[in-house]
Amino acid sequence: MLIVKFILLCSIVFMPTLHAGETWKITSLEWPPYAGSKVENQGQSIQKLRKLLQKQDITLIVEFYPWKRSKYLVETNNEYIGIFPAWPEDVFDGAIISPAVDWSEIAILKIADKVVNFDSIDELFEKYSVGIVSTYHYPKIIDNAIKKYPHNVERASNELLLLKNY
Repeated sequence: MLIVKFILLCSIVFMPTLHAGETWKITSLEWPPYAGSKVENQGQSIQKLRKLLQKQDITLIVEFYPWKRSKYLVETNNEYIGIFPAWPEDVFDGAIISPAVDWSEIAILKIADKVVNFDSIDELFEKYSVGIVSTYHYPKIIDNAIKKYPHNVERASNELLLLKNY
C-alpha cells in the first residue's frame, strides 16, 4: 500500500568521503515500534540505521522530540545532521533524502463479519467510519482524506485505545 521512506540528511550514499570514527547526532520522534526513547534499541528502524552506519564506523546519537521540534532543531541547529524517520512529504527544503532504511505500511482493520469495499483512500473515508491515532502524522493522501471527511473520522490517542474503542 503506502510505503514509508525515511530521510536522513547527509546519508552515507550521498557522502562517500566520510571520515572513520565520526559521530552523527539526529532527532527522532516517538513512533513505536520504529523509533522511541523507551523502545528496545530505540526502535527497529533506529537499530537498522545504527547498524548501517556502524559499517562505516559512524556512531549514531538519537534525541527524541515531538515532530515539529525535531524538524525545527534540524533546520536551525548545526549540531543535528538529520531527522529520522519521516514520511516523504515531510521532507523540508534543503533536505537530502536517503534510500529507504526501513518500511512501514498503513493497515486497514475491520470487524470480521463486516464487508468493506473501496477503490481509493478517498472512497474509504467517504463511505466508512475510519479510526485513526490522533497523535500520528499521516501521509498526505490520508491526511487530506481526514480533513475532507472529518465526520467519518474517529480519533484515539494510541493504537490500543483505537482497537478497544472502535
